[in-house]
Amino acid sequence: MAPRKGGSGGGKFRVKGAARVLRALTLLDRDLNAKLRGTVDDYGTQLQDTVKFNAAFDTGFLSENVRKDIEPDGLFVEVGWRDIDFGSKGRPFYAPFVEFGTQKMAAQPALAPSLAEIQPKFNAAIRRDIREAIGRSGPGGGGAA
Repeated sequence: MAPRKGGSGGGKFRVKGAARVLRALTLLDRDLNAKLRGTVDDYGTQLQDTVKFNAAFDTGFLSENVRKDIEPDGLFVEVGWRDIDFGSKGRPFYAPFVEFGTQKMAAQPALAPSLAEIQPKFNAAIRRDIREAIGRSGPGGGGAA
């Protein structure tokens, strides 16, 4: 492209169908986010259940108090124990000592083994969700292109 007289030598480009592409990306973003939020919730529940199963069992308190908290955007989940849950029931927060052990007590981990079990499945589900969303929005994929 030859520079225009007095111009900087830059060029102009027009993307044909840009509005259509932007609509498809907006729908992809909305639909994918909804799908990902569901996946995060589902696998967060699986992680919570696995931690409950793997938690050291003496009184059952650890297993009964595994908590799942999802961030407001729905794309982050945290599973574990909260000191406030122990304190509100008149118990000291002993979960870290059981999980990681002490000088006098061997570790009885539940979090790391549970995460190691669920993480690969979660990662595969996220990849699947993204591939499916891209496939639906691509040419002939049935998206709003």
